[in-house]
Amino acid sequence: MKRILFATQGDQTTASSRHRIYQFLPLLEKAGWETVVSPAMTAAEYKAMSVKSDFLTRSRQYWRVMTRRFRDLHHVREFDRIVIQRPILPSPWPFMEKNFARHKPFIFDYEEAFYLPAGPAANIWGEHRQTQRISDICQLAKKVMGANEILADFARGHGTEAHVVPMAINFEKAADAVGRRHPNPTFTIGWFGSGLTQPSLDKVIPILKSLHQKAPFALKIVGGAPKQVTHPFPVEWVPWDLEKEDDHLASFDLAIAPIADTPRNRTRTSYRILQYLAHQVPVLASPVGIRAGELREDEHIVYARSPEDWSDKIVMLMKDEPLRTRLATAGCESVRQKHNLKLVFNKLLQVLEAD
Repeated sequence: MKRILFATQGDQTTASSRHRIYQFLPLLEKAGWETVVSPAMTAAEYKAMSVKSDFLTRSRQYWRVMTRRFRDLHHVREFDRIVIQRPILPSPWPFMEKNFARHKPFIFDYEEAFYLPAGPAANIWGEHRQTQRISDICQLAKKVMGANEILADFARGHGTEAHVVPMAINFEKAADAVGRRHPNPTFTIGWFGSGLTQPSLDKVIPILKSLHQKAPFALKIVGGAPKQVTHPFPVEWVPWDLEKEDDHLASFDLAIAPIADTPRNRTRTSYRILQYLAHQVPVLASPVGIRAGELREDEHIVYARSPEDWSDKIVMLMKDEPLRTRLATAGCESVRQKHNLKLVFNKLLQVLEAD
C-alpha cells in the first residue's frame, strides 16, 4: 500500500486543513493510500494564536511547529508522497521547506495568494519578502497544487510544475442538510465566518439596523466572537461546530458575504460563498474575488457595491422569493460542476499518482 504524509497547518477543526486535506482522506484510503496527517498546531494552540497573538505566544508556537516538523523529517523516507499544506513557518525564509526538500521531494498545496498583502496597508519590504518566500517554496517543491489558476500560474512562473485542484464541497452532506431544513419563523439573514473575517460583517451591521423597519428579519451569525451589543433585530449567535456546520449553512434564507477589498482577496473565490450555494442558499456578496465564468451576476449570485446597494438588494431579495429560489438553484448547479468533492478528488489523485 502506498503511503502519504500530509503536513497540515492544523487538525480538522482548522478550516484550510479540513477543506484541502481531511475531507479527502476516506477517498484516498479507498483508492489504496495509507494516509498520515501531521498538524502543525492543535485546535487549542490555533485558538490561542487567534485570540492572543502577542510576541511570546507567537514565539512559543513557532518553536513547537519547528520541533514537530523536525520530528516529521526523521520519517519522510517512509512515505511515497509528502504534501505540505500552506507554508510551514511564519518566517520570511522557507527554512523548513528546504530541509524537507533535502530529505524527500514534496508537493506544496496552497489555497491563498500568500505572496500578496492580506490587508490594505502597504509594506514594501514585507510584501517583497512574502513574494520571495512563496516563490522559493514553489521552486523547492516537486509539484504545486493551487486552488485556482492564478495560484497555479504563480508557481509555473517560477519554473515549477503546477496543477489546479479547486476547493471541494461534499454535495452529499449538503443535500442531506437541505433535506432536514425547516422554514424559519422569521426571515433569517445568515453569516458564517471567524474572528478574522468578522470586521467585514461589522461594517454591514449599521446597514442592517437602518433597514429593519422596512422589512423585519433575524440575523444568524455562525462562528466569530460574540459581542454584547443591542440590535433592533433578533440576533442568534451560534458557535461553530463541525458536526452541525452543514445544518447551520442550510438554515439561512439569505446569506451575506461582505468581503474586504484587499490584494489577496481579489485572487480568491470565497469558500463560504461556494458553501452557501451548495446548500441552496441565495447569496448577496461584495464583488471581490475570482468569479468570472463561474458565478454570473444576477444569475447565480447578487453583488452589492455600496452601502446603499447593500440596503436596496437585501430588501429586494427578502421580498422576492422566486428570485431567491432561482439564484439558489442556478448557483448550486454552477458550484456542483467545478467543486464537487469526487470531481476534485480525481484531480488530486492524478497529481499524487503521477511520477
